[in-house]
Order: sequence, then C-alpha cells, then structure tokens
Amino acid sequence: MATISWMLGTGGAWDQQANWVGGVAPGSADTAVISTAAAATVVVGAGNFTVGRLITAATDTFSISGGNWTDNGASTLGGAFALSSGSATFNGATRIFGAASITGGTFTVGAGATVTATGGGALAGTITGPGTLTTGGNFTAGSANGTAMFIGQDITWNNGGTASLIGPIYQGIASASETSVINNLAGASFNFASDSASIFAQYIAGTFNNFSTLAKTGGTRSSVFGAILNSTGAIQVSSGTLNLTGGGAISGSESGAGLLR
Repeated sequence: MATISWMLGTGGAWDQQANWVGGVAPGSADTAVISTAAAATVVVGAGNFTVGRLITAATDTFSISGGNWTDNGASTLGGAFALSSGSATFNGATRIFGAASITGGTFTVGAGATVTATGGGALAGTITGPGTLTTGGNFTAGSANGTAMFIGQDITWNNGGTASLIGPIYQGIASASETSVINNLAGASFNFASDSASIFAQYIAGTFNNFSTLAKTGGTRSSVFGAILNSTGAIQVSSGTLNLTGGGAISGSESGAGLLR
C-alpha cells in the first residue's frame, strides 16, 4: 500500500492526476493524504473511485458531489465531510472530526464497519448499512424543505449528541427483509423540532431505543412516531402531539404540556 499525498496548496478535483504527488491519483491499495497550507476543498465528481484509506487535515473539506466513492480502510477525516450527490461507502473504521453534512446521495456503512462523526452536521438523503453510524455534537436530521431522509438496510445509528429532527425520516428502503435501529444513547437527546418531523415505517417498522431524552419541542400539531419505541429514558412533549403508532415498551418518565399518544 502506497501513501499518496495531495500536491496542491489549494483544493481541486480528486480525479485530476496532476493534483497528486507522483502524478497518479490514489487507488484501492493506497492511503490518500490531504493536508493543505490553507483551508481547501477536494471534490469527488462523476466516476467510480476506491481508496485504501483517507487521511485529511482539520482545515480541509472532503466533498462528494457525484459518482461513487468507496473507502476500504481505517480512515481519519480531521476536517469536514460533505455528500450532496452520488454515493459514499465506508468499509472500515472511520472517524470524522469535522462537520459531516450528508444532504443527498447514498451514504453506506458496510458490514462490520463503523463511522464515528463527532463534529456535528446534517443528515438527510439515504443512509444504509449494515454497519454502524455513531454521531456526536449537534446534528439536524431530515430536511426543512420536506425532503425525506431514508435509513435502512440494517443500519444502526447511535446518536450520542443532540439530534434535531426537522423533517421526515423513513425507516426501511427496499423491502420487508431489512430494517434499521436508532439508539439514543445515555446523555444524548433526540428532538422532534417541528411539525414536519416524523418517523415513518416503510414495509416494516424500525426500532428506536431511547436511553436518555426523547422530546418534541417544535410545532403545535402532531408528529408521527412510527418506529417501535423502547424507552427507559425520559419522554418530554412540550408542545403539540407525539403520536406513537409503532408500539414498543415505555418504562421511563413522561412529561410536558403536550400530548403523548
């Protein structure tokens, strides 16, 4: 496995061979290193790309705006990560320390793989497994313009920070043979922040395990909670209605001026 470094002091296109030391872009057996003198963005556009692993500096942004990207190793993204179109597949143990902005396309965590994103950001588009995504910091989920977020194909999402749901989530993508699990970890919070925020079941209901605080603080109307809810933590409905349609087991506390049904 060779280590191939970004040659420019600025950003640019991943697939431009001249942007890399040695004049060859990294391949499936290589470690790609991006560390520029000033903040820069390296962009993956159209095409299919596979890398052994990726290392980026804290000031650099790695952005996918098309094509299909596959990362097979234990990668460390010190800076921001953005996916707006195309696909990104991570098959190793990856850490993202900067903001992770997934606003479109398909984000996949492969079998046995983990992605840990601790810098906050945004989750939308399609997120699939069967690996594990763990988030920390402040994340929004869904889209305020009504664009849905889809999670499924046996993904596990561990929320370890503050997740604010601002649009709909659909659990289940392709069939009744796959599902998804959301774990709201101890010390975390998961908040329905508007009336547009709902969790819907496609094919079969996914599972939501609440070990901390599940809340509805935004809007005055009803938000649907279609997942199977297992809650040993607190449920707080400050306004509107949180309508539980997926069943489950609740043994923790319930509070707030709103309605829980």
